[in-house]
Order: sequence, then structure tokens, then C-alpha cells
Amino acid sequence: MDIEQELDELREEKAKQQRIQQRLTQIRQDQKEFRESGIKKNRKIRRGKRSRSVENDLENAPPPPSSDIITLEDDSDNKKDFNKRRDRDLLLSDSEEEGDEKKASNNSINGDPPESEPVLRCNKLIYASRTHSQLEQFVKELQKTNFKPRVLTLGSRQMLCVNEEVRELGEGKLINDKCNELLSSSGKNTEDGKRPKLECEVPKSGCGCSYAKGDAIEELSDAILAVDEDEKFVGQARGISQLVKLGRQRHGCPYYASKTALGLSQLILVPYNILLHKRTRQAWNLDLSGNVIIVDEAHNLLQTLASIHTVELSNNQLDVCCQCLSDYMEHFQDRLSFRNLRNVKQLHCLAYSMYQFLGSISREKGSSTDGTVINMAHFFAQLGDAINIDLCRLLSYLENSQLCRKLRNFRLRYRPQVTIYNPNLAPVNITPLYQLRDFIEALTSRSEDARIVIDRTNIRDPRLRFILLNPAEKLRDIVNECRSLILLGGTMRPVDQLMDAFKRVCKIPQQRIKVFSCGHVIGPKQLLAISIGKGPDDKPLSLNFANRDSESVLRSLAQSFINLIRQIPNGVVAFFPSYAFLGTFIRSIRSSGHFAQLERRKEIFIETRAGKEETSIWPTFCRAAVTQRGALLMAVVGGKLSEGINFSDELGRCVLMVGVPYPNRQSAELQERMKVK
Repeated sequence: MDIEQELDELREEKAKQQRIQQRLTQIRQDQKEFRESGIKKNRKIRRGKRSRSVENDLENAPPPPSSDIITLEDDSDNKKDFNKRRDRDLLLSDSEEEGDEKKASNNSINGDPPESEPVLRCNKLIYASRTHSQLEQFVKELQKTNFKPRVLTLGSRQMLCVNEEVRELGEGKLINDKCNELLSSSGKNTEDGKRPKLECEVPKSGCGCSYAKGDAIEELSDAILAVDEDEKFVGQARGISQLVKLGRQRHGCPYYASKTALGLSQLILVPYNILLHKRTRQAWNLDLSGNVIIVDEAHNLLQTLASIHTVELSNNQLDVCCQCLSDYMEHFQDRLSFRNLRNVKQLHCLAYSMYQFLGSISREKGSSTDGTVINMAHFFAQLGDAINIDLCRLLSYLENSQLCRKLRNFRLRYRPQVTIYNPNLAPVNITPLYQLRDFIEALTSRSEDARIVIDRTNIRDPRLRFILLNPAEKLRDIVNECRSLILLGGTMRPVDQLMDAFKRVCKIPQQRIKVFSCGHVIGPKQLLAISIGKGPDDKPLSLNFANRDSESVLRSLAQSFINLIRQIPNGVVAFFPSYAFLGTFIRSIRSSGHFAQLERRKEIFIETRAGKEETSIWPTFCRAAVTQRGALLMAVVGGKLSEGINFSDELGRCVLMVGVPYPNRQSAELQERMKVK
């Protein structure tokens, strides 16, 4: 019986491989015809699994604002009627009430749609790195080899969107909401409040995005999967930039084409946030079972897990949320249904309770500026009446009603007329409601090791920060699902913390864990390490936390920089322990005149906290570093330019490490983490 069962499994596997091979042969033939003809073939769109993944995403997109709005009064004033018609896109419609919350659990983005035919999948190698620039470098190195796998790079809508109207919004959360709005703009609410199933040929039914066409998405996904032996540039659509370029050429959506091509791709390149965040992983339908995962730059794996699941909410953001919700309720009080009004009031109550709690803690005498850590029970106990709010239901309502997007548009439209916010507080972005939504989502995670940190570093704008004391818990699902997990890094040791996470938290036996260490590609004669203890003025370069604001130390450090770069050709990279120290150093050398002296010798580039270095500073630095004058890059340890970047040859003739980035021992958060056993 066992032998027959094994034979059946082998036959099924063989049949599956034959179907995959037939499909790939058809893809290659289609792409060959496409290139030969120079025009898009009008071929019949398959109604299989790969097309239905797009259909279900469109079907389960949030519903559009209702076009039938019934007001409670018959106002004859033309101005009021015009305002009511204009505000239809801001008003919560009746279809966005509790009944629609059930759709959240059935959303096809978080799982597979019902299957009526075998799904074509293949085993995958999933390669994860920190940033897209590192993934692009990996693609370039792969192109130098003879290997030609079917490669796919995953990215967010913000990275992959080719609709200029949507891209102009800038922020990822706004782009996600706008995309869903455009995809659902052709839907009409049925009598029971549910939308009918949308066809893949979205423009035929009036979709607001011209790139979300089933045939174009199918054609683009085939181009991603096609590997032509005769192509000089193998995998031209594998990187994010090339995929976006191809999407514009073929007028198809790269985001949905990537989701369609995922099943048959052999090598998947993903940034950390997609692989390590369970909900994002589910949104991509990225199945880890039976696949091999490689995590590059894995020395900071646990810290990255902690960072991904950390959410901050400032006093200023809560203030803006409360005022915006209050203004919204006042403006639409006669037009909101009872249930919509109740949900908005609950959200306002929760935001105001957290705002009051944060204010009361900040005003306590003798409060430490290093912060206070409290457990979740203590935090909820301080919320007053808001403790009775069902956060899971409220979160589901926020996701389905698109309230955050509507409140943002309301604030933009009526900003001159609504409450004037406190100008003394630090400025906030235009979408604080999205941050509030993320904080509510974190509160519903039910993690035993979750804590709330009250951060008073900025006295004018204190913050609530949700953290996980033991992020290794989030690693358990990945370890248990995948076939093998390979962690790579040039500075993996010490590995005690990782080994403890695998053994104690993930329950992995010692015999299943293999450790391999090898030498570096750089020989001893090619490396010179020097420790500089004194500056040119013979003063000690004491760069500990207490002396980082000392003007004498900063002047001595600046003069050391000038003397060093005078002798070093091409590119020089200087790493600082933190953005704060880098900012202090830059302000000091600008005022003292040392900045101008440095600039006369090399072109200067400075990493900022904004995180746009991948597309702006880095390429410009590379071009300047190879010139005779050279360039100086000042970056931060742990920043996007400190890990995974290849400072080869002229790009990094010298690396300056300014101090050591030790953590602050007085930090309440660090002390709380050290208590975890």
C-alpha cells in the first residue's frame, strides 16, 4: 500500500512538472511572437488561477463611496447643495458599516481564492536583503553568471506603481488606498451591500486605473517568467527599476503582474519587511513551505524583526487625529448613519484617551527623560472608557471603510476652515490617521512580550512606542514553515543570541543547526587597520557619549578628517554612531569653517534620516568617487548605506569609523529587554 501511494505521488509530481514545462514553453513562444511582430497579440485571456488572483484582488478591494446620498433635510440653498455633492467622496456610505467587516477575513489578498483547477507552483529559493538597492546589486551579480533562473523581485505598490496620478501621492499608505479606490471604482453595490465579481478586463467595466487590464497584466507576467537564451541582457525585468520600465512599455501593472508570476518563479528576491512581517507575507501569498530561504546581512536579524513590529505614535499626531475626527463629525453629523457615527466616535474616544494618558505621564514630576516601560494590562487600564472598545472590530472597520483616506482628503480640502493646530508642536505629516491605525493593529497582536514605552526625549512632543521584548517569537513561523533557512553575514559573531532564539523559542534541536565560517576574500596585505587616539592638536579623541558635544573634541576630529583625506585618493567613507552625532558634527564643522576645507579637497555627501539615499546620494557619490578629486561620504551605522553596499575599488579606499555605536545603558527600553529570559 505504501509503495502504491509513493507511485501515485511520483505520477502526480511528474504530471505537475509536465504542466509547468508546457506552460513555460507556451510563454517562450508567446514572447518570441511578441518580439517578432512588435505589437501585442490579441489572444484569448486564460481564466485560470493566475488570472483569478488579480480578479479576486479587484473583487475584494474596498468599495467605492456610494453615489446615492440621502440627506436629512431638503435645503434649497444652491451653495449647500453644491457642498454636499462635492463632499460625497469624503462621506462614509451605508455600505461601509459593520456588515462589510466580514469581508476582511475573506480578502483574497490574505489567502488563496477558491481553487477549481490545479495550481502551478514550483520550489523556490527566496533571497532576502535589507533594501532594494542590495537586491539590485544581487541581480547584477547574477547576470554575470551562466545561471538563468526565473527571477522575480517583490516590492510594494509604492515601488512598482506606474500610474503617475497615484505615484504623486508619495506615501505608501496613500498609494495603497488610492490603488484600491481606482480598482473598485467600477463596482456597484448590490442590494445586500456586496459588490459583484469584477472581470479581469477592468477598463471594460470602467476601472479607474488604465494599467489594471487583465490582458496587459497577463502579458507582463509572461515577460517576467520568460527566459530567452539569445537575450544579451538576461532577466531585464528582474529588478524593480526594470520591472517598472517594462510595465510602462506594455501598459500593464507591475504590482499585479508580479503577484501573477509568483507561482512559477524560481528565485524570489524580497526586502526584509515582506519576508519578516506575516501580514505582508500573506498579502503577497508568499508560501514558505518546502522552500529554501536565504537571509543576507543576517547579523541584525532579531533587531530587524523588532524594528518591523515597532510602532510609534506621538503626542502631536494624537492631537491632530482628535481634532480631525472632531471636525469630521461636526461637518457630517447630519449625514452619517448611526453605525458610522458610532465607529468614528469610538475612534475619537480611543485617540483622546491615549492623548490624555500621554500628557499625564509627561507632566509627572521627576519623570525620567529616558522613558518608562509599562505592560499592556497597565496601558489598557489607563484608557478609561476606551478600554471597552472592541479594537479588532474597529480595526476591521478602518480597513474596509477607507476612513483614513477620507479624513486625509477632508483635512486637505477644509484645512483653512478647520481648527488651527498648535504651531508650537513639531510638524506632522498629513496622514496621522494611518499611524493611529498601525498602532491599533499592533495593540491587537496579543503578544505576551509586548510593551508600551513612553518616550520623553522630545519634551514638546512625547511618544508612545509599541515594542516586542522578544522578537524571536516572530521568527518561529518562518523557521517551522520553510525547508531550510540560511543566514549569511560578514559579521555574524557573536551568534549566542541567535542560537538561543532557535533553540529556546523556535524549538530547533542542536543537530539541525549547522554553523560554517570562512576567511575573508581580502588578504592581510590588502588591509590596514589603524586606531587613532589623538588629533593633530595632541588632544585625546574621546568619542564616548558624554564627550560628543564637546567643541574641542569635534574640532580635533574635523582636523583629523582634513589631514586624512589629503592623503587618500578617490572615495572615503566615514561612519558615525547615530544620526544625532552626525548632525552635531556637521553643525560644528560648518560653524568653524572646517566644512569648507573638507569640501575643497573632496566632494561631500551626507546621509539623512529621510532614507532617500538609494536613489539620490549613492549614485552621485559613485560617480564622484572615481574622479581624480574623489568624494567623502558621511553615513550612519545601521543606516541604509552601512549594510549590503559594495564599496569596491575606488568607492572605498578608506573607511573611517568614528567611535563605537554602543547602546545607551540608561535606556529604560534596553533595561527591560535585558530582563527577558
